[in-house]
Amino acid sequence: MSLIDLFFVLCWIGLPIAAGVAFYPVGGLWGAILVGAILFGVLPAISRVIWFCLPSGRGKPTCPRGVCNEPDYKWIYGIGGKPVCRCKCGIKFVADGDDFQILSDDGSVKPFKRWDRKLGWVDAECNDVQCPKRE
Repeated sequence: MSLIDLFFVLCWIGLPIAAGVAFYPVGGLWGAILVGAILFGVLPAISRVIWFCLPSGRGKPTCPRGVCNEPDYKWIYGIGGKPVCRCKCGIKFVADGDDFQILSDDGSVKPFKRWDRKLGWVDAECNDVQCPKRE
């Protein structure tokens, strides 16, 4: 857990308790419990909405040859509801959620890059949070 995560967890726990204590003289015990419960549920919901509404800057990763970037990809068709694109080098990719996979001519896919919200595009084989390769 990072220091920022710890700060948000403490705020998530501490703010409802502090609000409940502050509201106790006005609303009594049930008012304090109600305010604390509302904030305990509402704060995480608001933070989730803000987190998902912020742009992630995902784009597309650099191709394996290191030549093509975001504007060089063209969407060509879809396979099983998953979009397929091609870079200028001619390599086809399947975008499957957070995974960007290389599509071979025989239809098989090979893992290429995986999107991590904190690290950006990392190698698909990288499972460590502190992955050294980053785009």
